[in-house]
Amino acid sequence: MFAPGYIKEGRLLQKGVRKFLRYKSDLISAERMTKIDAASAAFADALETRDKDKVERVAQELTRICERSVPEQRGSAWRENVEVIFVAIVIAVGIRAYFLQPFKIPTGSMQPTLNGVNGYDKSGEDEWKPPFVVKRWFEYVQKGRNYVNVVAEERDHVEWIYEKNRMKFFTFTIIECASGKKYSVYAPLTKAMTELNMGRTFGVLRQDRTQTHREMFRPSQPEIYPGQTLARGYVDTGDQVLVDKMSYHFRKPKRGEVFVFTTNDISGISTPAIYGSQHYIKRLGGVPGDMIELKQVIDKAGIPQLYGELSHNGKLAEEEGFRRVMSRNDEYRGYSFA
Repeated sequence: MFAPGYIKEGRLLQKGVRKFLRYKSDLISAERMTKIDAASAAFADALETRDKDKVERVAQELTRICERSVPEQRGSAWRENVEVIFVAIVIAVGIRAYFLQPFKIPTGSMQPTLNGVNGYDKSGEDEWKPPFVVKRWFEYVQKGRNYVNVVAEERDHVEWIYEKNRMKFFTFTIIECASGKKYSVYAPLTKAMTELNMGRTFGVLRQDRTQTHREMFRPSQPEIYPGQTLARGYVDTGDQVLVDKMSYHFRKPKRGEVFVFTTNDISGISTPAIYGSQHYIKRLGGVPGDMIELKQVIDKAGIPQLYGELSHNGKLAEEEGFRRVMSRNDEYRGYSFA
């Protein structure tokens, strides 16, 4: 209990040597094993004498013999790093498959509860320019905002307009010309054509059904000219969410919860085969057995309004999410009753 520090360290070294032999005995030659046994015996004798200098000297010799008893493993650091990365990937894939899955909100169907991708057209402002680099970087981090200012470099003929995903999270609209020149707009195709007003530049897009590997479109107005603005403005990225994939294994969905579901085999929703299944994110309007009714609001003057109130089983919806929508405050517009 009151042994000197060097004695305690010596006993730990003996324990470490025994552990080393258990793990590495199959790699150590008989000659080396004999040397380790002799050095271990000499070290035990040194501990008995309690001669500090001798203990330290014999400990160094024992350590040196053990280190030289197994072949040097080259590239072990690389191997360990690869193993760590592989394990991390397996864990991440497992978490995504069974526990949490990241999603990016692409549309504004649930705004302002969840914000989708929104584009802001500046093509009509000739003097407009994106802000300086530091501000662009700050707004990208804070708001997920990216600026678009794509201008034609020469007279050309647009062959194709299509969407391209990079690393599954970054969606671009590609404008491919007959000359081989490609212009890249950092925005989904639908947003680029409508909210960045590319539709005014290229007219109607017609899908080419012969292109089976991806959806490709030919514009009805394919001619572009030097200095012509193809897309100008900025795009705010949709919200990023983590979806809990575990809870519904242990309980039933509750009315009013926001949930994600696939649209496979749902009548009226068609998804291009190239995309496989498509996910929707919505608020659960009712559960089995509910009678759901949307009642048109009549104001005090008796005038029907274009918004309505949601009822479950004859009673006004009580859940917080439904109440926020019907309040028509903070950008909520009520339920559509057009």
